[in-house]
Amino acid sequence: MSKAPRIIPASAGLIVAVIILVALLAGTSAPVGAVNPTDTLISIPVSEAPVLDGDAGDAAWANAPELSIPVSGGWYGSGSVTAKSVYRDGMVYFLYQWEDEDESVRRQPWQKQGDGSWLRVPGTQWPSPKCPVGDASCEQYWTMKDPDAAGEDKISVLWNINTPGFETAGCAITCHWGADRENGAYGRKYTPNPGELVDTWHWKGNRTAPVGQTDDQYIDSTTGSGDWGRKSDPRITGTGYSNNYISGGTEPLKTSPTQPAPPWWIMADEATDFVDTYQPGDEIASILVSPFEGDRGSLPTGSNYDESTGTWTVEIARQMITVGNDGVTPSPYDVQFDDLGAAYPFGVAIFDNTSVAHSMSSLYQMTFARPDMSLSKTDVYWASYDDYTERILSVDYSIANVGPQANGVSIVGTVNTEPVTTVTGMPVSLGDIAAGGSAAATLKYDVPNGVTSFKTTVYAETGDGHSYPGPMPGA
Repeated sequence: MSKAPRIIPASAGLIVAVIILVALLAGTSAPVGAVNPTDTLISIPVSEAPVLDGDAGDAAWANAPELSIPVSGGWYGSGSVTAKSVYRDGMVYFLYQWEDEDESVRRQPWQKQGDGSWLRVPGTQWPSPKCPVGDASCEQYWTMKDPDAAGEDKISVLWNINTPGFETAGCAITCHWGADRENGAYGRKYTPNPGELVDTWHWKGNRTAPVGQTDDQYIDSTTGSGDWGRKSDPRITGTGYSNNYISGGTEPLKTSPTQPAPPWWIMADEATDFVDTYQPGDEIASILVSPFEGDRGSLPTGSNYDESTGTWTVEIARQMITVGNDGVTPSPYDVQFDDLGAAYPFGVAIFDNTSVAHSMSSLYQMTFARPDMSLSKTDVYWASYDDYTERILSVDYSIANVGPQANGVSIVGTVNTEPVTTVTGMPVSLGDIAAGGSAAATLKYDVPNGVTSFKTTVYAETGDGHSYPGPMPGA
């Protein structure tokens, strides 16, 4: 249907002044602490979220800026992790890739011996690090990779929640090297003061990869017992991974139709009571796995090891704002990406076939790229004779985007000089606006007799949480 003829009597001419505020350019968030702005992972909005399958070929990743993160130390030694990030519809996604000459997912399996007994293959053959500072065996344990170890490949990402000093020291603020080494505590993790927390994402090639998750954990200030400050977010009881043995046990508790290994894990819903029908040399997985439910299960993940290139690819998704097990309250154990104008400091560690001896990065930060949108008035008119007599004025607008993809754009309200009111219902959905694209909208205003000019400020939002020119007054 064509638009009704416009009726614009000379005596009814109006001047409509539209307030135009230019959005901040993408990537202009202030750096955090001592982080160089070039050491920034920029998360960009995308029109379609990536599929979590361990394949970096998704279109979502194609235009995302890549950050190279050097790591050093531990059994992995010196290398680098490449990272990308994108976001859409309240979710943020991360892509991590690193080279590894071998895939290590054979984690401490049970192995049947020639005499019929069962032994668990040790995770490390080096002497236990219960030795004084300076003892060569301790240094060897930390720095020299054990080719016979039965560990797993892992990646860990640490995000600050509320720990002062993380903004300059990064993950090192939680590391306490040499603490109580004579009693086996070669290195411990804990925050300096009570109440301080660091969010830890811990992908594990054996214990969480098979169920498509990353273990959601955190670090607090606990010292002197258990794993010291290393804790796990609350989970629904009975979910996640567990040991396929009891302390002091001499054989596996469970097996499954998939055994003997590989795989070096048993899906909990496939587990059956252990009956020994195996041959010497056979191995049975020492881990039962199932998905975490609750707060601890908030990191869906896809991963893959490419044997042709010797490369791990791990894709992790996270809601920008997570909730605890009550399903309502934001989780205190997670970094909350609730300010798209903020910078979020983080560090990365790689574990190569080891539980402890990791290679770590220095401090980096992540920011959210902001679509750069502006508003212009394109036409003002009475759309019909009825509108003219009822003083309902139509104004055409164009919203242009010269920044990255703008997802789910809506006009959410206006503020007008009195006594003009907006009669168009809000919100007005404009859909996605691609980089370099624009969208058109028409708003109608009730303009009483005697009003010859007025000003209006038009407010817009994206589905990802950006506001233009800012939050609505009173919002």
